[in-house]
Amino acid sequence: MVGMVFFLICVANYAVWRHVLIPGMGDVNILTQLGYAIMSFMYGSCVAMLVWCYIRTVLDSPGEVPSAWYPFEDESQRQYLQHDDGYRKSVLEGYAQALEQATPTDGSKFQLAYMYATRPRWCKKCRKWKPPRSHHCSMMNECVLRMDHYCVWMVNTIGMLNYKSFVLFLVWACIACIMSAVLLFKPCVAFVTSTSSILPVWPLLISFMSFVFTASFSLALIGFIVMHWNLIAKNMTTIEAYEKVPITPWPHDKGGWRENFFDVFGRDPYGWCLPILSTKERQRLLEESLHVPANSLPLYPPTTAHV
Repeated sequence: MVGMVFFLICVANYAVWRHVLIPGMGDVNILTQLGYAIMSFMYGSCVAMLVWCYIRTVLDSPGEVPSAWYPFEDESQRQYLQHDDGYRKSVLEGYAQALEQATPTDGSKFQLAYMYATRPRWCKKCRKWKPPRSHHCSMMNECVLRMDHYCVWMVNTIGMLNYKSFVLFLVWACIACIMSAVLLFKPCVAFVTSTSSILPVWPLLISFMSFVFTASFSLALIGFIVMHWNLIAKNMTTIEAYEKVPITPWPHDKGGWRENFFDVFGRDPYGWCLPILSTKERQRLLEESLHVPANSLPLYPPTTAHV
């Protein structure tokens, strides 16, 4: 799939440069040359950014759960959670039922939601504990911190440490596709409406095909961007958004879309468009993801009466 992505990028670039940008910069009008030169710089920058974001998303680790991670300071808490599967399942079902029956009075529903969502869990496949919001990726055979999904286009799992570069790839790819479709529209119209038999068929056919798939990809990418913006605004992953038991209110909400945005992209505006995480941001994300609140799971099956 990586090869397919680069092939599509190369085809679209060839069509845009061959039939639009290079001829435009060779125009006799100096203002036209200047305009196409500026457009070439903008288009080349977008393509360079999407390639950079794509490479970082493919190569960067999504953030595996450390093999030595252990959530418990209290031995009785560990013994409670290591009861047989049937007992543990009944406890979690009790949480789900309590969440449905609880009312917001005195914060009972929030407290139940918080305890349910921040509980440590045992991964049967990895045979180790995993922090809250972590999930086992069958493709990587690893538990991933704040796992979002496995992306076949990236041949990598999207998780806590490469989610920013993934979203930026969607944004830059969408901008590049829109620019490609707009620039290729006029040559495609000329190709379709022309009756001349001396036109270079194959190059123009490539341009027409590039216009079709860049326009189609633009619409698809807009949909993905809107979806992930909604998830970022709530501080939620794709897996969490489609869980069988939705938790309301969402315990991981930082207090509004702005703070949730900062949680993914950082507070430095100069780094928002770049697919990199500073050492400070990376350390903060790891510390938050590996932390389990002391009151995340009490030592009794939950009911609203206990809150």
